Amino acid sequence: MASLTSQLAAFVAGSSFKDLPDRVILEAKRCFIDWVGVALAASNSPTAKVLSGLVRDLGGQKQATIIGSTLRTTAPYGALVNGSIAHVLDYDDLHAGAITHTSAVLVPAALAGGEWKGRSGKEMISAFVSGYEAVVRAGFAVGGGNRQLTRGWHPTSTLGRIGAAACFGKLIKLNSAQMATAMGIAGAQSSGLKKVFGTMAKHLNSGKAAHDGVLSALLASRGFTAPDDILEGEDGLCKTLTGHFEPGEVLKGLGQQYEILNNAFKSFPSCYQTHAVIDGCLEISRKLSSPVSTVEEIICEVNPTALKTAAIADPHNPNEAKFSLAYCAARGLMGDVSMQHFAKKEIEKGDVRTLMKRVSLRVNPSFTGMANARVQVRTKDGATLTSEVDGLRGGPSKPMNEDEMDRKFMSLVSPALKSEKKAQNALEILRELETLKDVTRFMKSLVRPA
Repeated sequence: MASLTSQLAAFVAGSSFKDLPDRVILEAKRCFIDWVGVALAASNSPTAKVLSGLVRDLGGQKQATIIGSTLRTTAPYGALVNGSIAHVLDYDDLHAGAITHTSAVLVPAALAGGEWKGRSGKEMISAFVSGYEAVVRAGFAVGGGNRQLTRGWHPTSTLGRIGAAACFGKLIKLNSAQMATAMGIAGAQSSGLKKVFGTMAKHLNSGKAAHDGVLSALLASRGFTAPDDILEGEDGLCKTLTGHFEPGEVLKGLGQQYEILNNAFKSFPSCYQTHAVIDGCLEISRKLSSPVSTVEEIICEVNPTALKTAAIADPHNPNEAKFSLAYCAARGLMGDVSMQHFAKKEIEKGDVRTLMKRVSLRVNPSFTGMANARVQVRTKDGATLTSEVDGLRGGPSKPMNEDEMDRKFMSLVSPALKSEKKAQNALEILRELETLKDVTRFMKSLVRPA
């Protein structure tokens, strides 16, 4: 009997655009829209500059375009740089169960394959959805994202390689056997530590997953060998990562229940583990006139993983602040949490640092996921204000509508391109992604002005 990995690979290799429900196609396009927004906004970041400079010096065939620039490089390097850039702002979407920033890894693989091989928008959407389903099912098979995070792994990185191999492999037309091998090669390279959260290396985790997935598919296409059952067994990827394997999750509902429909888009540019606390603090902020002068203590109850993921106590740069519950709580209590508030000058402001010192973080064992938080604010006059959060904005229970998606995109892309018209044109193309014929031309339209 074929292995579970092989059966998953056969599904990926055999699926097509015509098999996808309209809702799935729409959600895939929303993922591309969100990815272009967050990646283009970060395309002038230090991470982007370092990696772009490196691949420019390394040289290679011109197969894939680096977003926001005219630089073209090899498909693996293109996926590396674009995958890293997309994770810089920590504003990219994710699947909350697997805790994988799936689009950050898969869209770069899709764009690299689509541009190099001249694939259509329909083919890219089909490849992206297949890769997405592969990543999330692997995430469920290891017991969910929290199991990985508690062991120090970064799920986007460890499992993203599987999805990138599936996505790119589909675009270079791997058959079922080759696809299983590509997944095996990708699993052999699985890595990525939570230890690096708050540094540029976290961005690299995403980029390396995209790069290694592309590389794995290319190697499989040339006859490179690897196990065709990488997910299962005592020495397989799942048990190695978490000591746990749920075999029934690998194929459960495949082709019928699409996990992409449970994708979550971020409302704030910070670790998703901070969002419930931000929402709670924003609610309370509307009842306070001057938090710095009136607040005595801010008590934030969160799930256990949040304290292991986003508890940098004394942040001093944007990467650290995005993983600081204390900073995000203080900012929320001040009434707004936006891109501008993660600039270094904002992080060092006296008022927010004063409020940070009044934040107490506590584990609430009844909270098992990121969607829950309880915030209590005690004021100097003895009052207690409480906010209970159950469900995150942008998540499956409170999805972003199209207007909200468009506003987020325009707020990111218009400043990057210095043109609202160009941003609107890009948005229109992405809304009709299934009609796209020329990826290179589209990427050229996203070049940042000098």
